[in-house]
Parts: sequence; structure tokens; C-alpha cells
Amino acid sequence: ALVAAAAKQALREGMSAETCAGLMRLVSAVSQSSSAAPDGARSARYRSDLAAALTDCAASVPCWIMPTWRVSQCLPATLRSFDLVVIDEASQSNVGAVLPLLRATRVLVVGDGKQVSPTAAFVSEARIGDLKAGLLRSRHPYIEQLLPERSVFDLAQTCYADARVALQQHFRCVPGCIAFSNEHFYHGRLLPRRLPPRSRRLEPALVDILVPGGAKKGKVNPAEASALVDYLVAQLARSPSELEGLSVGIISLAGVEQARLLRSLLLGRLTDAQLARHRLVVGDATSFQGDERDVILLSMVASKGAAPPQLGRTYEQRYNVALSRARDRMVLFRSLRASDVPNPDDLKQWTIQRFAAAAAGQPAAASLRLSSQVEGRSALSGGGGSGGSGTADG
Repeated sequence: ALVAAAAKQALREGMSAETCAGLMRLVSAVSQSSSAAPDGARSARYRSDLAAALTDCAASVPCWIMPTWRVSQCLPATLRSFDLVVIDEASQSNVGAVLPLLRATRVLVVGDGKQVSPTAAFVSEARIGDLKAGLLRSRHPYIEQLLPERSVFDLAQTCYADARVALQQHFRCVPGCIAFSNEHFYHGRLLPRRLPPRSRRLEPALVDILVPGGAKKGKVNPAEASALVDYLVAQLARSPSELEGLSVGIISLAGVEQARLLRSLLLGRLTDAQLARHRLVVGDATSFQGDERDVILLSMVASKGAAPPQLGRTYEQRYNVALSRARDRMVLFRSLRASDVPNPDDLKQWTIQRFAAAAAGQPAAASLRLSSQVEGRSALSGGGGSGGSGTADG
């Protein structure tokens, strides 16, 4: 805080009255342009006001932080106008994010090719073919990296293949929570560095809950969703609760439809105060990229006879994101046994085996307990005390 205050003071002292006035104009112009409809009658005037305000102060502010889409709107289109341009979360950005790099003398592109990339799901193959044909005329050496399903990170690591630096130290997750991703996606190269004090540690880090009778109906699994919500409500009702003061996230491993069902059930069972206190967020893997929570609850959704294989790069990225969001604990809710997944390379198979093995390694005396309502339906009880584990079949 002291360093930040000293930096702000030094920056303020170096600004002229004209620069300060330009910054205030900028704040006002950004507020106006953000509230105006893009095609509204006043939007052109607001954009003009924004550009004029920036002209007065752009060169005087040493560091600008903004989303890539705002760069062209807010900063002068001058080549090499910055000593360094950093693009963070580059694996989420398509090649449209290249444009801010034109303002750079040096470039730093930060991303992870193992996480969710842009999709071409709504772009026809014919349209992609037309785009590729047009790019061929540009003589760009890496045309395939400019197509819709590629990210600016893919492009950067191809163009600067000899300048890549792999970050190995991992600070988000406790070792048990990152072990799956580390083994399957990072070849064991990550070095987990998070180790909370024993008094604040959630043990076990992985909890496996099999929901007997759980069945996928259409794109949702109602029984699995109910079991997950019952578990969370029971955990929050305990006194003292292991989740006291902790943030919670819920991720569907098979689409947004299950996430919507879970959200609807939670809104009927939890108060606004509980939702806010635990920063509760529900979504699929894509919506959680770049986010984290202390505890993550996972819903696998699939059931026997309704478990299409999840293979390939897209699913690997989604599972990697989903299983690397928890700082201290992950709880898997599943309606499948390992024997229900015939393909040994299916990510569901890998996930079930990892959680079941972790549960089997915990002492029976430390088993977790759910509310009696869930105990009557579930093969596993969950979440209490300083120790604990889940029990499940292989």
C-alpha cells in the first residue's frame, strides 16, 4: 500500500494541470460512451469527445490497462507508441487482439494453450474456407493460426517459438486439487506452491459423491443437481461450517443447461446474503476461465447409457479449466461408475478414477456427512470436521 501510494503521488506530481484536466475529460467521456447505445444518435459525438480527451493525456500516462476491444476506441492509432504491450489471457482472445500489438515496441503475450480457446462453432466450414483463401493472398506464413478457432496465443507461440517461457510454479491450488491437470495436461511439470496453514486446510482436497439413480434427461441430470444443492445447503447450515468465509463455485462439466438448472435450484434454497457471502457463481468451464473459488462443486451430468465420449482438444481444455479453479477443495457429483465409461481415454473415466482413488485413500472414520435427506439417496455422505473423505466405487 505504501509503494502504491508513493507511486501515485510521484505520478501526480509529474502531471501538468492540462494533463489532469485531460484525464477528467477522459473519465467523463468513457462514462458517457459506455452508457450510450452503439448505434445511437449520440454515440458518434461521444466517441469524438473520447478521442479528443485522450489526445491531451495519452502520452502523459505511463501505463494503460483496458480490454483489447477498447484500445482502438481509446488510444491513438500510432505504431510503436508504447515501450511494452502485454496481452493477458491471450488464449481466450481471437486474432482480433493482434491490433493492440501494433502499438508496441516490445510484446509480452501471456496465455495457456491448455485452456479454453475461441470457438468456430457458429462459423460454417464454407466461410472458414473463404477466409483461408483470402489469407493465402496475404502470403502470411502461418495462415492456420489466423482462423476463427485459433487464439492470439496460438499465433504468438508460433511466431515467437524460440522466445517461449513456460511458467512452472503454481500458486492457485493446493497440490491435491491441481494433481489431475498436472498429470494429464502439463506432464507433471507444475510445481504447486499453495500450502495453507494446517488450521485452515480443507482435508480431503478431493471429495467423490456418487448419486444412485441419477439419470441424464435431455441435457440435464435433475437428481445430480438436487444432490449437489442439498449438499451445499447442508454444509452452510452446519455450525461451525467448513465453508465459513470461503467462496464457492459450481461448474457443469456438460453444458450450460445443467448450470441453469443448478442456479434455479440454488436461488430457491439460499438467501441473497448467503449467495453474496460465499461469492457463489454457477456456470460451465468456459465461463469460469480466469476465475477461481476456494471450493468448487462439479456436476458430471452424464449417466449410464447417456454418456457420449468427451475426447479431444476442446474437451481437454474445458476439463483442465474446470478442474483447476479450486483453491482448497473439489467435490465431484457423478451418476456414473467407471465401468459405465467404455473408452479409457474419455475424460470422464480419468476424472472418476482420480476422485475415486483419492476417496479410497482416506480413512473410513473420517467420512463426510450430508443431511439425512441426501444420505437416503446418495452412496456418499459429504463435508464436515477437520478431516474427511468421500467413499465411492471404482
